[in-house]
This record gives sequence, structure tokens and C-alpha cells, in this order.
Amino acid sequence: RQEDWVVGSHGLAGTFAICAVMKWFTTMMALSLAMPTGVVAPTMIIGGLIGRVFGSLLPESVVDFILATPDGSLITDEVRGAYMARFAIIGAASFCAAVCRAFAMAITVFEVLALPNDVLPLCSATLASIFVANKVELPFFDRNLAGRGLGGI
Repeated sequence: RQEDWVVGSHGLAGTFAICAVMKWFTTMMALSLAMPTGVVAPTMIIGGLIGRVFGSLLPESVVDFILATPDGSLITDEVRGAYMARFAIIGAASFCAAVCRAFAMAITVFEVLALPNDVLPLCSATLASIFVANKVELPFFDRNLAGRGLGGI
């Protein structure tokens, strides 16, 4: 239930914003250390937040249309929650893959969660994120080495 974890005075979007800002700050701190650590888990969390926000911005009528069954059965909160969780999963894998430029993130997520119906969205989102990230900046690890003059890039 959404009421169990949303900060009442800030609502859903405000709760996501608070989480994203806190996670972004702690990730920046971890990655700016002399020996940066913690790239994969923080970027997966940030990507999961971004994916969940994207899913929550979809109009309810669109979600109902996508989740509708041929027999017209009722769409439960459990089904709706599982659908929104898939946005977070795909966002986490694709954001992390974009930062690290490793398609292996999508493979790892698929193997760990075993969601056979999500292979196509997971792979396409991951490939798109890697393509876009390649147009924007070097991968995190390459940028880190180049910034220290250790690269050969």
C-alpha cells in the first residue's frame, strides 16, 4: 500500500524527490572519494527511482488499458503494484548499464529475477540507455581514469 511508505505531507512525487536527492548526494560522496566505491548499487537505486517515477506519471486510464485482461477481470492493487515494480526494475538495470556501459547489468537482473515477459523491455531499455550515454559522456570508470591521467583513452 502506498500509504505505508509515502511521506504524508509531501505526497508520492515529493517522497520520490526526497529519496532521489538523498541518494544522489550519498552517491556523489562515494564516487568522489580518492578510491571511488559503490557504483553499481547506488546507480541501480537511482535508476529504480527514476523508473518508478516514470511509471507513476502514466495516466491511470493507460495503465488500466495495458493491464486489462480479455475476460474483463478486476485489476487488483497487487497487479498494479507488480506493474509499477517492473518500471523500477527496468529503470534500475538501464540506468546502471548506462553509467557502467555494461549490458551485463540487464543479463544479471534477468537472471536474478527470472521475469521472462520482461526480456524485451529490459534489453531494449538497456541498449537505448547505453546508446544515449555513449553520445553524452565516457563511462564512469573511463572518465575516472582519464581524470587521474591514468587512462590511455
